[in-house]
Amino acid sequence: MKFQSIRKVLVVGALLCTSSVYSAEITCSVSGAGVVTVNEPTNAGTSDRCTVDLQSIRLNILKLGLCKSEPNASNPGDGLADKCIFIADYESQGGTLVEVTPTTGMTLPNLNLSILTEGTYTHLVLIKSPYVENKVNFQFSASQTGYNGGAGNYCFTKSGAVRVGNANSSQLSVICQASASAPSDYGWARKNHTSWGGVYRKDHTNGNRSYLVKSDRTLATADGEIAAMIAVAYFSTPQTLTARTRNIDLGLQLTGLGQIEWRNQKVNTMRSKDFDFRVTFSE
Repeated sequence: MKFQSIRKVLVVGALLCTSSVYSAEITCSVSGAGVVTVNEPTNAGTSDRCTVDLQSIRLNILKLGLCKSEPNASNPGDGLADKCIFIADYESQGGTLVEVTPTTGMTLPNLNLSILTEGTYTHLVLIKSPYVENKVNFQFSASQTGYNGGAGNYCFTKSGAVRVGNANSSQLSVICQASASAPSDYGWARKNHTSWGGVYRKDHTNGNRSYLVKSDRTLATADGEIAAMIAVAYFSTPQTLTARTRNIDLGLQLTGLGQIEWRNQKVNTMRSKDFDFRVTFSE
C-alpha cells in the first residue's frame, strides 16, 4: 500500500514508569541561571526529597507494532504476531538506540508502513530493552555527594554506571566535583527496570499498560527474569486503514522526560513518567 504522506517522527518523553512516586515529593528549586537547590523540608511527615527534570533519555527499541485487537492482558506476548503488525523490528540486531531531549524528538529508522493491511487498528505495542538511560549535568547551590564519595557543586552522570537500590555512595550513578568542566567519564548512566512493588504489570492512569516480561515474553515473576518491557497503548479513537488512506501520523506524546530525585545530598533514584501514543490515518 502506498502513502502520499507518512509523518513518522516519534516524539518520546513520558515513557514507561520505572518506580513508584512518593506522595510527599516536591520539585527542587532551580534559579534562572539553572542552579539547583535541593530543598530539605522540615515539616513533620514531609519527605526530605525533591526532584529535577531529566535532560535526556536513551532507549533501546526492539519492536514497534500496530494491532487490530488488544494483546492478552495477562500474558502480553501471547498472540502478538497474530494481533499486531510490526512496522519496526530491530530485535535481530539487538535493538536500536534512540535519544530524546525535551526539545527534540526521535526518528526510528527503517519503518515499514507498506506491510500494514486494511482494517481497524485499536492498539500500539512497543517492545524495548529492560532499562532506560539518562545523561544529565547539574550545578547545585550546595555541595552534593557523588560516586565513591566524591563531592562538589557540579554533578554529572557517570558513563556506564548502573543504578541499583536506594542511594549510597558506592551505588551512585553521578560524579560530583568542584570543577564545572565535564569529567572524562561523563556519559550515559542506566536504570534497570524492576517490579512496581512486586508487580510486573502496571496499569497507567490513561488506560495504557506496561509489562515486564521474560525472554519468552511471558510475564516476569522476579526481577532477575526481566528480559524486556512491553508497552501497550489503546487508541481512544480506533483508526481504520483503507485503500483510500494516504496519510499516517505516528507519534509518542511528549509530556516530560521524567525526573531524577535528590535526597540527603545524594541521587536517590530516577524514573520516567507515563507514556502515550498518537496514531492517525487520513485520506
